[in-house]
Amino acid sequence: MKTTYNYIIHGVPAITPKNRASCFSAFEKQRILNIRYKRDLEEQHANRPLLTGYLIFLAKFYFPPQHPIEPRENKPHHQKPDCLRLLEFIDRIALGILYDNHSTIIKFEGEKLYSLKPRTEIILIEERKK
Repeated sequence: MKTTYNYIIHGVPAITPKNRASCFSAFEKQRILNIRYKRDLEEQHANRPLLTGYLIFLAKFYFPPQHPIEPRENKPHHQKPDCLRLLEFIDRIALGILYDNHSTIIKFEGEKLYSLKPRTEIILIEERKK
């Protein structure tokens, strides 16, 4: 049996900044991002138990176009930040809120697109272990 869970984090997709030496402002930005993303996921997961079945993790990152006049809705976004870092950030946040073990993820996929409504969409498809 497969169950699908959808989560949306509104706002421009973000990653934790690379730590340069021990810059306090970078740590503070990182802390604030982590808190905001965790809060959004916890609210949407609504105290359901952690997912324990096999998981397919799909993420779509929607970025605003640089020039809002250009018709770029749902076209690929090919600039920084890179998709892998976005996926890693979301995965670190989701661990312990949505699932408790990385090894249950059997497919991990991300896509960056343009949209006038910037957001991060996470789709988890859980297949129960028999």
